[in-house]
Amino acid sequence: MGLVPLLLFLGCALVVRNMAVIDPFEERQAEDKRRLSAGEPPKTNRRRRESLGVLAGRLAWEKTAPTPGRFEAKGKVRGPGAAVRH
Repeated sequence: MGLVPLLLFLGCALVVRNMAVIDPFEERQAEDKRRLSAGEPPKTNRRRRESLGVLAGRLAWEKTAPTPGRFEAKGKVRGPGAAVRH
């Protein structure tokens, strides 16, 4: 397979992908304009995934987190060495 057919295929794939993305984008823009004209704030997209840094930080915290009950008393978090009164 030569370079020209490969580039033609990749160019067509890029155009098809962009067309699939543009339609939902234009729908969201139209919805935002409608909401703004009605006096409502634009709808925000909820982030469903978390970054690897957030996930790594959470895993590191879970490994080093104190055991429940050790520094907690009646719903208040206390620092290390604090006396727990019941």
